[in-house]
Amino acid sequence: MAMNVSAGPLPKPYAKLITDEGSKISDFDPVGNMQVAFIDEERLMAETRRVEEELTVGPYSLQDLV
Repeated sequence: MAMNVSAGPLPKPYAKLITDEGSKISDFDPVGNMQVAFIDEERLMAETRRVEEELTVGPYSLQDLV
């Protein structure tokens, strides 16, 4: 997976949601456009919740910090 500019600053699990062609929210990637078009909040939140368990802070998972 090649990292693009819009996904670069995101945590890896979220970046995959933008760059993976099979992602339900890959169409949210502005690709060369500095403005983000209308984003369906429900669809965005559903997909980000799906990968939250993959997030880490240093050696800790997000669940370790809660």
